[in-house]
Amino acid sequence: MQYVSRLNIHSALAILGEHMKNRPHFILLSYLVFISSIFTHNVYGKELNFASYEMEPYVGASLEQEGAIAEIIASAFAQSNNKIKISYFPVARAKSIKNSKKYLGVFPVIESTVSIEDYALSDPLPGIQLGLLKKKSNLDFKSYDSKRIGLLRGTALKVVKPEFKNAIMVEVNSLEQLLKMLDLGRIDYVLIDKHTASDLIVKTLPYLIGQLDFVPASRNYLSVHLAFNKHNSPESTKALAAFNQGLKHISATGLVSKILYKHGLLAFESQHDK
Repeated sequence: MQYVSRLNIHSALAILGEHMKNRPHFILLSYLVFISSIFTHNVYGKELNFASYEMEPYVGASLEQEGAIAEIIASAFAQSNNKIKISYFPVARAKSIKNSKKYLGVFPVIESTVSIEDYALSDPLPGIQLGLLKKKSNLDFKSYDSKRIGLLRGTALKVVKPEFKNAIMVEVNSLEQLLKMLDLGRIDYVLIDKHTASDLIVKTLPYLIGQLDFVPASRNYLSVHLAFNKHNSPESTKALAAFNQGLKHISATGLVSKILYKHGLLAFESQHDK
């Protein structure tokens, strides 16, 4: 798509001055300048507001470029000359932005964890590897019935495996709290991404290094998305189209892989939800 520059608008205004006496030309050029101004205002150099939550090493206010996922999203929008601004909230609150006109969307979102009546999902972004983390000293159970599985409130409850249906799902507000509960024996497992678990343990809970491991074959790859608030249409519809187009471009040029490599996450698979 070719964008109308401010220079072109100024040139059109100059032409208007030369043709003021020619009314038909004046009306036509006035209309063109008006349309160009609207288009430029809507697309060129705009700052777009999104809600998010801390999920290191993917997204976080203290991370370089606010994390790999945030940098990929910013790079995709940069293809249409747009910038993004991220506001951080607890997970459940971030996903309730449908009630606010301030935010165009929220990320990172796993498919089926938000209402399709309220949100339109972008094309898939590089995802997470969600699995069950346990203490090495605990035996593997043949069944998850009545077992306590901890997860971050508002994240992945709707995408857990069918074999967890009789488990006791324990939702809390922070991953650090979940790992501490696991260490104390208050829960049997934590449903968590492998990179997030490693990052959190090394940075915050180093005494747990070597004490935990993932249940074999429990990890699933889940792509994440930027969820656009349908209640902010038509602006969110335009932003969704611009984002998907930008994401395809930076994926094709290899920029996505470069960003993942820079953040130490190149092991991501490029595929849809399994």
